[in-house]
Order: sequence, then structure tokens, then C-alpha cells
Amino acid sequence: MARQSLLRFQQRKSRSGCWPCLLVCADLAAYRQQWVRTARLMGACETMRTALGVVLNKTEQAERRRLRASLTAALGEARLAEEERAGRVLPEEDVIALALDEGSLAD
Repeated sequence: MARQSLLRFQQRKSRSGCWPCLLVCADLAAYRQQWVRTARLMGACETMRTALGVVLNKTEQAERRRLRASLTAALGEARLAEEERAGRVLPEEDVIALALDEGSLAD
């Protein structure tokens, strides 16, 4: 469902619709323990969210903290920061491809 929504929002060039779908894809990647993919998607989501001026509510902030704690435990703080930076600078098309490619960036 997130994949289909992401593709539709991408076709419509709706960044405000894409970034929540990317968060769902990041959560799914974390569930699959695809830590590098998760970290890069999180970095890309943060860049897109900030550009749109979206503020996370308290529940969303708590969820991001929980996910970040899992990423830190899996990758370590330095590697997590490196992968988030890599995600922040990815071109939007590459971010979408990363979100849709469930087998990418095996850890």
C-alpha cells in the first residue's frame, strides 16, 4: 500500500504526499532489519520534511526517537550519522527508488 501511494504521489509530484510514504518504507525497512536502508530513508525524509516545513507531533517524535534508538544500536552513532547524511543528499528519484527496492542495501 505504501509503495502504491508513493508511486502515485511521485507521479503527481506531491512531496507533501511522498514524505509520509517514505517514513512508512523506512519503518518497514527497520522491521526487516535493513538498517542502512532505514537510515538513508530517515535522512531523506528529514530533508523533505524540513523543506516542506512540516512539524512532527509528539507521537511522531516519540516514534522517530524509538526508531533512531534501534538504528543507533544496530549501526552505532557514527555509522548512523554517515548513512543519514548520505540519505539527505540523495536526489529525489534515488530516494524513491531506494524506498521501492526492498532488497537494497543489505546490512
